[in-house]
Amino acid sequence: MIYSQEITDRIEIVTTTAQNTGATFKGIRFYLASADCLKPPAHPDDDSSAVTFWIKSGAAGFKAGNENDLVQLLHKAADLLAGLCSPS
Repeated sequence: MIYSQEITDRIEIVTTTAQNTGATFKGIRFYLASADCLKPPAHPDDDSSAVTFWIKSGAAGFKAGNENDLVQLLHKAADLLAGLCSPS
């Protein structure tokens, strides 16, 4: 479970490559707020928590247009949230 106050405005498109096939996959990552005690000041790793929604891809990886299903789902989620604020 993730509470809305944990979600930051740090959002990015991420890419990974499968080592066995070389296929490239993309997703959208939402970073979560981390307690300051979990962030060492001079540590080189980014130990931030995040939620990544991977775009549905085929065996060959991401192709332009694959993102449309995820875009529609995120729009539906936004519409549902907007409906919470609308008078019934």
